[in-house]
Amino acid sequence: MHSRHLPNKDGLSCAVDVAALTNGNVNFAPGHEAQVFGQIAKQIKAEANALNIPVEWGGDWHSFKDWGHFQLPWSQYP
Repeated sequence: MHSRHLPNKDGLSCAVDVAALTNGNVNFAPGHEAQVFGQIAKQIKAEANALNIPVEWGGDWHSFKDWGHFQLPWSQYP
C-alpha cells in the first residue's frame, strides 16, 4: 500500500484519521460531514499554520472526500 498511515523509512507515519466526539460519543457525522469535519479541519489547519507545518485535509480533495483524514504533503515529507 502507498499510504501515509504506514511508517516511512524513518519509522514515522505522516497521516492521521480523526472522528468528532459528540456528547462523549464518536460521531462520523453521516450526512453532515462537510460541516462537522470542516470545523475540525479549520482548527487543525490553524494550528498547523501557526507552527509552520503544511497539512493536507482529505475534505479538500476533489476526486474523493476523506473527511476525517489529515496528512503531511508527499512533496515535503517523502
